[in-house]
Amino acid sequence: MITDGQVLDKTGLAGAYDFTLEFARDPFGVSARAAVQEQLGLRIEAAKEAAEILMIESVQRPSEN
Repeated sequence: MITDGQVLDKTGLAGAYDFTLEFARDPFGVSARAAVQEQLGLRIEAAKEAAEILMIESVQRPSEN
């Protein structure tokens, strides 16, 4: 797995792209992260970003009318 979190697109590239990425899930093979860099020329970096969070303070069943 490349990441356990979200992947944010910071490439600045517009439009849709169609590509094929080849890598082995073998511990001795190329990792997915390395394959992305070698084959697509893109880097995947770990970073912390601010995220919007929705907090629900309480929940109640609707009353009968």
